[in-house]
Amino acid sequence: MMPDFRNDKHQRRDDELEIDDGAVDLTVLIAESDDESGIPPKLYRIGEVAEHYGCSRQTIHNYTIMGLIDEAGWTRGGHRQYDQSVFERIDLIQKLRAQRVPLERIREHFTRMEI
Repeated sequence: MMPDFRNDKHQRRDDELEIDDGAVDLTVLIAESDDESGIPPKLYRIGEVAEHYGCSRQTIHNYTIMGLIDEAGWTRGGHRQYDQSVFERIDLIQKLRAQRVPLERIREHFTRMEI
């Protein structure tokens, strides 16, 4: 028999689930299950990354060749693919470039950070 949710005894917020007289926050459960989903992370083609930043594919290619960003893999057709982490890296590159930090110095900094 389905519970009558119109009854005050069973009222609860939409993001809570009542279990054993206690409430469980569904946002916590969802966040915990994200890591265990087994769904592969999204990979982005060079054009998608370039479009996001409003720059050319050549710029993204140059950042890759210089070692500023790393590709996560390649398609069967030989196209580079990037994971989510590339966006954080490019955000940082752009902030440093806006302060006129040369790309070579940025690369040296990234190299030291990875050791």
